[in-house]
Amino acid sequence: MTKVGVTAGRIASPFVSPHPAHSPSRPRTAPTGRSRRPHPALPWPSVCHDLARAMPQPHPARASARHAVLEDTRPAVARRDAEGARRKTQARLEIELQAPARASTHPLACARGCAMCCHLRVAAMPVEVLGVVQYLRGRLSPDELATRVDLVRDTAERVSALPRGQLLSTNIPCPMLDADGACGIYPARPLNCRAYHSLDIEACRNAFGNPGNLSATHPQSEWISAINSGAQEGLRQGLATMGRDTTQYEFVTALAEALDDPVCARRHDAGQPVFRNAVRL
Repeated sequence: MTKVGVTAGRIASPFVSPHPAHSPSRPRTAPTGRSRRPHPALPWPSVCHDLARAMPQPHPARASARHAVLEDTRPAVARRDAEGARRKTQARLEIELQAPARASTHPLACARGCAMCCHLRVAAMPVEVLGVVQYLRGRLSPDELATRVDLVRDTAERVSALPRGQLLSTNIPCPMLDADGACGIYPARPLNCRAYHSLDIEACRNAFGNPGNLSATHPQSEWISAINSGAQEGLRQGLATMGRDTTQYEFVTALAEALDDPVCARRHDAGQPVFRNAVRL
């Protein structure tokens, strides 16, 4: 297979011949007056086919989930209803995830109360953060909400104080965890929270016990990861069509700001950058 490389600051691609163009019907003439044999034609179709096979191909579930989200959120996008688009996306994601979960030969290692991944930093778009704010205010009593807000603020301060290099390598429990280790906002949790899963609990324990070792990973389902990626792409495209902020903010610091500052929601509706103090990932 022809190799693609960089030569003299230019890309040497097999799709473009490095030799000067010439007419196959009139061979170029050498300075001596002798006829030079035409450069033999390279097998471009074969080269293109080999390159296409060598390049990583997007998982079909990714495109399928993206298309499904775009279709489901189309009415909400037309109404410029970002919250409606978020809810439709989350509902569609749960539907799309049912098929690979049933067909998988490797059952998920995740269970209620297993909260190791809930100690990681989560990136979320403003519409997701504001959706959590609505969920908390609609489900908690005033006293429960005040207690939860205090916990969010304390956790946000811990996250904000971390040096940039330690953001992804420090275990800090999510303030949305209940006492039994279950998610307190499970129906409204961000898309990236829904993406976290594992096929090996021991690998999770190893990664959790060694947070500074970012190469300590755990096996995941290719289907589930692809579906989550496609769903996020679909929602992001819809929000961009509405002119909304699609920046990925660190969830806890963004949530603390959204709970304390009602102007965040107005900035979101106006299509402005939503958060001023939240950590960006």
